[in-house]
Amino acid sequence: MQDALAYLSFLGTKITDEKALRILSITFILFHLLTAVMEAYAFSEGVSSKIVLNVILRLIIVTLFAIFGLRKKAATNKKIKNTTTLWREPILKKDIQKSTD
Repeated sequence: MQDALAYLSFLGTKITDEKALRILSITFILFHLLTAVMEAYAFSEGVSSKIVLNVILRLIIVTLFAIFGLRKKAATNKKIKNTTTLWREPILKKDIQKSTD
């Protein structure tokens, strides 16, 4: 299951649709929040205290998804994508000019 979520997370970086980003963010928030609750329950049942760090990290991840996944607009992602494209084009043109000179 973790491999599937990693794949979804990796491909999610290319999504520019705002509604799709919100759905993806909510999915990851729920996954990490429910996993944190289960790990906290396991700790209360006597599992090693090392699991507390994992619970804290999952809560931080939930917070980051809430801040950057739910509040961020898809237009911002489009801007970043266009900036990246514009940034790469001049480099390619320079490389072509150097190779023809």
